[in-house]
Amino acid sequence: MRRAKNIVGIALIILMSVSLYVLRPYITLYLTGMPKYLGVFMISFIGAVSVIFPIPYTAIIFLLASMKELDPLITALVGGLGSGLGEFTGWVMGRFMTKTLESTRYIKQINALIKLITLTKGRYIVPLILFIFALTPLPDDLLFIALGMLKYKLHHALIPCIIGKIVMMYLITLFGRAVTFLGESIGLSENYVIALSTAVLIVMVLLMLFVRWDKILEKYIPK
Repeated sequence: MRRAKNIVGIALIILMSVSLYVLRPYITLYLTGMPKYLGVFMISFIGAVSVIFPIPYTAIIFLLASMKELDPLITALVGGLGSGLGEFTGWVMGRFMTKTLESTRYIKQINALIKLITLTKGRYIVPLILFIFALTPLPDDLLFIALGMLKYKLHHALIPCIIGKIVMMYLITLFGRAVTFLGESIGLSENYVIALSTAVLIVMVLLMLFVRWDKILEKYIPK
C-alpha cells in the first residue's frame, strides 16, 4: 500500500511539474498582468497554504525572476512574506485538529519534531529551527503543526519563518537571474534551462515527501 501511494505521489509530482512547464507562458503573463508584485505574493501564499502536499510555487518564482522587469530583492521580500504568512494553516491544524492528525501517516514525523522542540527548551533555539526549516526543503508545514500542538505563539513562529522564506526567495531569484544570464552567454535555449530547473524541483519535492525526517531526527535526539 505504501509503495502504491509513493508511486501515485511521484506521478502527481511529475504531472504537476510538466503542466507547469507547458503552461509557463500563460502563468507568467497572468501574474505579471496583475498589479506589481501582487502575483508574486498570491502564488507564494497559496503555495504555502497547501499543507502536507507541496505546490511548486518556487518554480513559478524562478520563472518570474528571469524577467528583468522584476527586482530580485523586492520579489524576495514580497514572496517571502506571502509564503511565510501562508504557513499559519499548519499551526491552526496542530492547534485545533490534534485528534484528526493522530490518525494520519505524518504523526510520527510530527511527534519527532515535538520531541526536538521540547528538548531544546530555550526560546532562542526554536526561532533558529524555524529559520532553518523555512530556508531549506525541510518540512516546515509539519513543524508548524507541531508548534500548534504545543500551543507555541503564532506570531513568535511567523517572524523567523518569514525571514527564512525571504532569504530562500532571494536565493531563488538570484539563481533564476544567474541561469538566464548563463543561458544567454553560452547560447542555451530557454526550454533547456527551464527543463533543468524543473528536474531540480522534482528532486526537492521528492525529498520533502518521501525522506523520513523522523528517522533522521531520532538519530540525533537523545531518548
